[in-house]
Amino acid sequence: MKKLLLSVFFLFYIIGSASANLYFPEGVGSTWTYAIDGDLFDTVTRTLISPWDFDDFEGEQSHFQKVADNIWGLGWSEPTVSLSYSPAILLLPSSATQAIYQNHEIVTVSITDSGVTSTETWDVTVELAANQQTVTVPAGTFYNCIHLNHTVNIIPDSGQSQLYFVDDFWYAPNVGLIKHTEYDTPYDGEPEYYALFELTDYQIVPIPGAFLLFGSGILGLLRLRRYNPK
Repeated sequence: MKKLLLSVFFLFYIIGSASANLYFPEGVGSTWTYAIDGDLFDTVTRTLISPWDFDDFEGEQSHFQKVADNIWGLGWSEPTVSLSYSPAILLLPSSATQAIYQNHEIVTVSITDSGVTSTETWDVTVELAANQQTVTVPAGTFYNCIHLNHTVNIIPDSGQSQLYFVDDFWYAPNVGLIKHTEYDTPYDGEPEYYALFELTDYQIVPIPGAFLLFGSGILGLLRLRRYNPK
């Protein structure tokens, strides 16, 4: 993969016109490969198969929606199991580069497993933990990153044990998700679980007419990345 990095100074903060949310690239065919420190797989590769749908791995897909530059999670599916959220879960707000914020939702989750549907209630909190971070992963060092924290408490039915899981996500401009940590509490006899996902390789398919520009603000240093196939 060839990468041309051109650093220039501008007087204004510039955003690619075809993708207002810099942290969620929309080029269909883009791929991201992550190394995993956990007990599932050594690596996984995600592919954007439509502007808001990812082909994750082993037949799994995750589904999103953009409304007024806010990125919402709609659900997840594999050949025999699917989850859908009502209302959708706010994952990445358009104000992600601005002040620290917190969003709280009570979400009904419909789970269909081999044709049988059940529901769960999730108490979801999404928080911007930090912005303008510099993050280093195997794929390189990325600037002006944001750090989002997602905490989910699954409200138990009578007789069930409490389960919560915490996910932290780091996004880089015009690249997307570069780092992810996941922690699940012990639940129904299963041990606690922790995993670290770090970006090792990626290819962003540009949208025609969009400039991949990002910076830290007015009079900031902006970098222009151009991605070419191998």
